[in-house]
Amino acid sequence: MSNTPLQRPDAGQATSFDPARLFASVLLLGIIAGLIAIFVSSSYFENGSMASMLAYRSNDIPSHLWPEMYPDPFGIHYFGDFLDTLRHSQVSRPFDTPDLSPVGYPLFSLLVIAPFGLVGYAAGLKLFLLATVLVLLVPLWCLVGTRPVTERLLLVAPLLLCAPMLVTLDRANLQGLVVGAAMIGCYLYLRGNRVGAGCWFAVAAAMKVYPVLLLLLLVRDRDWRALGASIVTGLTATWVSFLVYGGGVIENSESLWQSVHNFRSESIETLLTRNHSLKGGLAALVVSGPSWLRGVAEWAVEHYDPSLLVLALFLGGLTVLRSTPTFHALVYVNVLISYGVGISFGYVPLFLLLPAAAVYASDVSGGRHDRLAVALLACLLVPKGLPVGGHDIALYTYLDPTLAFVLVASLAVSDVRRLIGRHTDLDDPDPLPDGPAKSHSPPVAELHAR
Repeated sequence: MSNTPLQRPDAGQATSFDPARLFASVLLLGIIAGLIAIFVSSSYFENGSMASMLAYRSNDIPSHLWPEMYPDPFGIHYFGDFLDTLRHSQVSRPFDTPDLSPVGYPLFSLLVIAPFGLVGYAAGLKLFLLATVLVLLVPLWCLVGTRPVTERLLLVAPLLLCAPMLVTLDRANLQGLVVGAAMIGCYLYLRGNRVGAGCWFAVAAAMKVYPVLLLLLLVRDRDWRALGASIVTGLTATWVSFLVYGGGVIENSESLWQSVHNFRSESIETLLTRNHSLKGGLAALVVSGPSWLRGVAEWAVEHYDPSLLVLALFLGGLTVLRSTPTFHALVYVNVLISYGVGISFGYVPLFLLLPAAAVYASDVSGGRHDRLAVALLACLLVPKGLPVGGHDIALYTYLDPTLAFVLVASLAVSDVRRLIGRHTDLDDPDPLPDGPAKSHSPPVAELHAR
């Protein structure tokens, strides 16, 4: 195996750079500043409600359900994404039921959420929210398990108030369980269990297709057994959902594609509404950017798909290189998942918790690029929903794509330079002043084995 084990930092390095502490400190300070800014914008300048700036809206009743499907709300709040998905899971043909809103998820996602309806809506919702928090945070808690309990609390607790978590819980969106499955897989990956990791990555991909990009981590490690196990797991999950809900592969795939296509119109107005994606950032420049930049931004919006393909191929190529550190690979994949889609609602960047897992596992070098990346990763998770400028576009529509681009670019420069250095000077495995390349296989297992 070509991968190198994680090297335990010496005492000087340990005291000078603790990636988990840096991440949690920046995140906590950012959350405090973000919440204060949102409160001031909402209360003093009356730019909207805090609920709308932090998540969605309080009165979130989903439309196009049968009248008998609506339960008593929690005040005026329905946790609409959970309600909508749960009701779709309770009909025999979710893609072909008159008078219901379109289904935007693969059938396996409905199979996962259906058991929560067996105990009634209110109890099922509470169990769903509890399960969401546990599957997202327990793996991170375990990754910092060698630290004192108080320190672990200070490291993990701020994530409960990070922006994607607030939106996910407010909407009770399935994204929590999707990322939770991926997080369990990431934990196993960092512990050295690639087969288990691949299976959990496949479970996440069976619920929402785009986590399939996480399988690039297994390609990077050339672990074909783990990759095969993940493919079998994903196909099995999909096949079981077809048995339960009926319909063939082609029919269900076409229905899902049509449903998503109809739901996600990408007009300029739609791109500027609660959107965190790279395309949303470009659309914001079209509307409110300087005149010299608007033409370029408009061209980029019109040609976004081929541009995204080039970016995905480049980052995917870096991801599968054995010389790419684990933290970098997780950043590339999850930034693509979080911000590459045309419409990225506030819960989508919850996938950034996966590279945060590498931070908590201390699988980060002490180089300047990695230090910057850890801080930028934390900044991406800070609430930034206050409207800015004359067009009342949310700050995150401008800032998140910019931060994501700088994050990826800083690490890509480091990896490309390292790759060039390896080719030009084979006697020096890492000639950069940026710090050593970290483990390319799950490092924590080897560290614990010592």
